Order: sequence, then structure tokens, then C-alpha cells
Amino acid sequence: MSDAIGVGVTTMASGLRVLFLDCGAAPPQLKIMTPAEAMSLSCRIFDLALAATIAQEPASAARGVTLIARERARQALEEGWTPEHDDGHVNGELARAGACYALPAGLRRKEIWAAPLIDLLWPFAPDWWKPGHEHPRAYDDRIRELVKAGALIAAEIDRLLRAKARENSTDAQ
Repeated sequence: MSDAIGVGVTTMASGLRVLFLDCGAAPPQLKIMTPAEAMSLSCRIFDLALAATIAQEPASAARGVTLIARERARQALEEGWTPEHDDGHVNGELARAGACYALPAGLRRKEIWAAPLIDLLWPFAPDWWKPGHEHPRAYDDRIRELVKAGALIAAEIDRLLRAKARENSTDAQ
């Protein structure tokens, strides 16, 4: 994403447009965006600001939703699982992966058709499956699995919302 500073709104023959200064270009350039493009950029800036704020919150104060938001930010910033990457998973893979982490360990190990259930459900390469140690008293491991589940479900919701917005934008044209 380029560094951008919104500078104004104008009405052109083709409709409402947003002017912005792209400071990431050399030299900086004044560009014109559609309202949908400006909204997308604004959402990305908000997401980055939220992620930075959440990352600074003390772990002892964290609640479930904060832990999930922090994990989602970590996935994007450290693993590179950006919205553009997530948009490539159009067959429910993100939701399935979230469901796998949400399943209790005993159910994941249950055999169906001579294979552990998790082997049938996990949508990615096996080396991406990283559950906790599954110790019965390992609350931290279970919380971590549920945080991963929530972040993956949130990623799927965000992907679907972006797909819906693109479809609505296409329909409006």
C-alpha cells in the first residue's frame, strides 16, 4: 500500500471522485480515486491503525476479541496473509481451518473412514496445522487454538464482505 493523504472530493462528469496525494510515488503524485477505491484505502488505513493500537495493549488486559484481532494483525504483518492473499481462498478454506482449530482435541482425533477427522477437514498442507500440545490442563494452548480459530473466521468474514462489496460495485456500474 502506498502512503496516501486524502486531499479532497470533487464532482466530475463521470461522477464523484476523491483526490489524494500518493506520497509513495517518486515524485509524489496527485491521483483520482472512485469512492469505492477511497473507501477500500480508508479501511486498510483503519485496519493498520487498529492493529497497531491492539498490539500495544498489555497481554494481561486482553479479552477474547482483542486476542483475535491481535492474531489477525499478526497473521497479516508477520505471515503475509493479507486481504489480497485471503481473497484467493474462495472455497471456504479459511472457515474450515478456523473450524479445525475450534474443534476439541478429542474430536479432531476421532477416526472417520480410517482417518483422523482433522485429516479430512484441514484445507491446507499438513505442515500448516499447528495445534497446541493438547494437554488436558493446557488452558493456554486451548485459548491459543481458539484465538487462531477466531482470527481465521474473521478473515473469512472479511473476505466475504470484500467480495460482496466488489459485486455491488460491479452491479452499480
